[in-house]
Amino acid sequence: MARIDSPDAQIARVLSHPLRPRILEILTYREASPNEIAAELDVPLGTLSYHTRLLRDAGWIELVREVPWATGAAPMWVATATLAPAAATARSSVFPTASRTCSVSDP
Repeated sequence: MARIDSPDAQIARVLSHPLRPRILEILTYREASPNEIAAELDVPLGTLSYHTRLLRDAGWIELVREVPWATGAAPMWVATATLAPAAATARSSVFPTASRTCSVSDP
């Protein structure tokens, strides 16, 4: 089967996992390290690294600097300027319930 590389197909691939729009939302408004994002989203660092690598390879996030860290240097990521507004819009239209919270009330 031939791979489709249209811009729409790339957007669909990038947004196909609900964690990626959440990462983009964070990086649209500020720079953050993988440790900060993983803690904020309550996901394992390995999982977050996989998804940030896909976003980086697609050109949706970029490395802005590295901060000295106890074990080396922590990369600081930010959403690319051209895709940041589109990512925020796409997240709300593709995953409209992702930003809503549910609460359970006691009977």
